Amino acid sequence: MMNNYVILEKIGEGAYGAVYKAKCKGTNKVVAIKKIWVEVGGEGIPDTTIQEAVHLVFEYMTMDLTALLASHAKNRTFDDAVVTKYLGQIVAAILFCHQRRVLHRDLKPANVLVDGNGNV
Repeated sequence: MMNNYVILEKIGEGAYGAVYKAKCKGTNKVVAIKKIWVEVGGEGIPDTTIQEAVHLVFEYMTMDLTALLASHAKNRTFDDAVVTKYLGQIVAAILFCHQRRVLHRDLKPANVLVDGNGNV
């Protein structure tokens, strides 16, 4: 699957993996690929012997909530409708996850992505 993409740049890294900006060779669509490192080790086999990675392909988002908030910081205020929209979308996403017994565990503005239409 990874042969279908060209890595353009590394855009982030965390404790469990890295995120890359990439382009699909077939469609030229820009995507984000999250590479999650998985160490596989069995009894008698050192964890460093076998390493595998899981790759997740996502829609590429140009901004996170931290950057969005910073871009509005000079105004010092947000329109009530904008705040209601963002909070509503975030709460809906959390509810969606929790109804499926999924816990995010690292919810922070830098991990809330914003699309070109201002949707989180």
